[in-house]
Amino acid sequence: MTCLTQGFIIKKCPLGDYDLQCTIFTRELGKVTAIAKGAKRITSKLNAHLEPFLIGELMLAHGAVVKRVAAARIVKNYSVIKNDLIKIFAANYFLETIDLLVRAEAVDRELFDLADNFLFLFSSAESRAATLILLNKFLFKLLSHLGYQPPIKAVSQRQLFNQLHQLAQGIAEKRIKNADFLLLNFAL
Repeated sequence: MTCLTQGFIIKKCPLGDYDLQCTIFTRELGKVTAIAKGAKRITSKLNAHLEPFLIGELMLAHGAVVKRVAAARIVKNYSVIKNDLIKIFAANYFLETIDLLVRAEAVDRELFDLADNFLFLFSSAESRAATLILLNKFLFKLLSHLGYQPPIKAVSQRQLFNQLHQLAQGIAEKRIKNADFLLLNFAL
């Protein structure tokens, strides 16, 4: 059985010599883990479509144990984020937070649209201050959407990020790795 859905890569890691294991947030299936067979090969047609900051149309084949990415095509390209190191870490922070706070296969189209909107607006942020404001706005929306009421006791965007980060990390009960770089570069 196969499913055609839109999705974006939350994270990917090598699996064997030529395969990738991808955590994907999809519109129809929620957060899923899928194997992309041969995606690390130079000649792979999948490789370019399984990059961060892209919304793709994915064909997922349901295997006996794990899903497999059978085909992919780019629908929306927000890879301009890759031109700015701060944006890369901030966008990865947001996606990592989704990964830690959302359980597998919980379908949530509103959350998919929230992440899509985040990537769209984030790709055009023009300054470090705008990057931090957008990150805070969407972290607040994410936490609120998931049922948490983030208390706002901050007088600056830096303090707000710190408070939202502490709340997200406390909920996840795990360290959010991309935060270290942001805390250093936003001088928090």
